[in-house]
Amino acid sequence: TAGDVALFWGHRHIARLLPSRDTEEPDIHFNRELLDRSSDRRSDGEWLAARRASPETVFLLFHALSPLVRSGAEHEEQIQLCKLGSAAVQELLGSSRTLEVFLGVEKQQEDDGMLAWFALSTEDDPTQLLKDKDPSRFFLQEAMPGLLRLSDDDAEVSMCPWTTKQVTLEAAVRREVQEESGVQVGPVQYLSSQAWPMPSCLMIGCHCIAVTTDIKADQNEIEEARWFTRQQVMDALVKDKRAVFIMPPRQAIAHYLLKHWIGCNANL
Repeated sequence: TAGDVALFWGHRHIARLLPSRDTEEPDIHFNRELLDRSSDRRSDGEWLAARRASPETVFLLFHALSPLVRSGAEHEEQIQLCKLGSAAVQELLGSSRTLEVFLGVEKQQEDDGMLAWFALSTEDDPTQLLKDKDPSRFFLQEAMPGLLRLSDDDAEVSMCPWTTKQVTLEAAVRREVQEESGVQVGPVQYLSSQAWPMPSCLMIGCHCIAVTTDIKADQNEIEEARWFTRQQVMDALVKDKRAVFIMPPRQAIAHYLLKHWIGCNANL
């Protein structure tokens, strides 16, 4: 790669600007992912019903977007998100006014022992429907509360009540690529963004390193996915007669991503 050549000739300042297969993302504490979103399970009604009924499943409860939390007995200033079991929320699960969202499963769990997480939200005050009456629990009313701890363990990942909807760009790229093409990717490098004609939406362009090569297009979001060599991309860029695909127009972010990728590889 161009990075290898730059390192060979001692141009480390240039190599640092180029993507590398050895690139490691910074270990930012609040970006650590506790859950695997398991998007393929969202349409599996039988599996979801089994997880919903499992005594090991974790439920997070929201009322008017305020999370149910617990204040620590010894450290009153410390607030934790309440992790409820299935038995405590049975009446809420049976209510037509309860919105249920499958969040995912804890990472590093065996397939037959997946610990699933759900979020429950209701506009009605659900306090009376909870089986466990705990005076230390309450719904946090601040407009934007700080990060909440899931446990007293200092090594435990902290979590924001809105983590159910917010993800890092890197995590979003990995999920979207895998869902639509079946390819798993590792290091992700942000390059640019493009306005998208939808409310509250933004298109981002990234380069990433694939860690698997088998392709399985989902046929819903994308019809076809293929691998192309650098030469094939160059042929398409210069509109060579050997081109096997049509280059996206210059106005599109896809054109920029492909052109940038060509420049990141040494012409050897």
